Amino acid sequence: MSNSLGGANRGNVQALEAFTWGYHGWGNQSRHFVRAVDDAEQLRGFASPNFVDVRISRGGRAADFRDANFAAILGPDRYQWMPDLGNPHILSKRGPRIQIAEPSAAERLLDHIIEARRQRQRIIIFCHCLEPVLKQDDGYPSCHRVEVGTLLLEAAARRHLALTISEWPGSAPASFQIECGPLQIKALKTAARYVPIAAVGRDPPPMAALGWGSTITFSCDTQRWTIVTGPAMVRSGYWRHEVIEVSPEELRKIGYGPRSTLG
Repeated sequence: MSNSLGGANRGNVQALEAFTWGYHGWGNQSRHFVRAVDDAEQLRGFASPNFVDVRISRGGRAADFRDANFAAILGPDRYQWMPDLGNPHILSKRGPRIQIAEPSAAERLLDHIIEARRQRQRIIIFCHCLEPVLKQDDGYPSCHRVEVGTLLLEAAARRHLALTISEWPGSAPASFQIECGPLQIKALKTAARYVPIAAVGRDPPPMAALGWGSTITFSCDTQRWTIVTGPAMVRSGYWRHEVIEVSPEELRKIGYGPRSTLG
C-alpha cells in the first residue's frame, strides 16, 4: 500500500500547505487579524483556517492570547493547543535556547494538517515571536516555531508527503502602485516605520494579506516612494504596512519564504 500523497491510504488529500505566524503586535487586535485571514483564505478557495498554538505556556501580557482567550475568539473548532511542541527553555531558562518538549508530537500535528486539508482548511501554527529567522549567530533559529516547521517537514518526508510551510500569508510577493493621501505623505516624509493604508472598519482592506517582500509605490504629484513590506498590521485605528529595510530576496533567505519536502 502506497504512502505517497494521494495513495490509497491517504484518500484524495492533495499537496499539503501550512503556515507559521507570530502574534507579536496583535495583543488586543486579533479579531481584525482573524477576519483578514478568513477573507484571504476564502479568496484562495479554502475555508477559514484552524490555528494550532505551540506555546508551552499561555501566559503573557497579550490579552487576546492569554489562557483560552484566543480559543474563545476563534471558537473551539478552530483552535488547538499543543504544548508538547512548546519550548521548555521559556520556563526553565536551562539548556539550549531553542528546544521542543516532545518532538514526536510533530506527527500528530501532521495528522491534523492532513485532516484539515480534507475539509478544505489549512493550518496556522503560531506562537508569540515576531520573526521566523532560520538561523542566528548561535546556530539556532530566532523562534522555536521554525524548529516545529522543520520537524513537520521531516515527518512529512518520512511519509513521502508533499508539504510546504511558509510564514503567513505564504503568498508570492506582489507590486502595487497607489495614489497617496495626506496620511501616507506624512508617514513617508517622516520615515515612519508603518504607513497607513485604511482606517479600521468592519472589513479588512484588500491589501491586508500581502506576501512578504511585496512592494508598494506611493505616488503623489511628482513625489514617489517605494517600500518593501508584507501583511498589514493594525496600529492606532489604521491598517498599516511596515517599511522593511531588507530586500525581498533577503526576506526569503532569512525565513519568510516557503520550505518544502520537495526541496
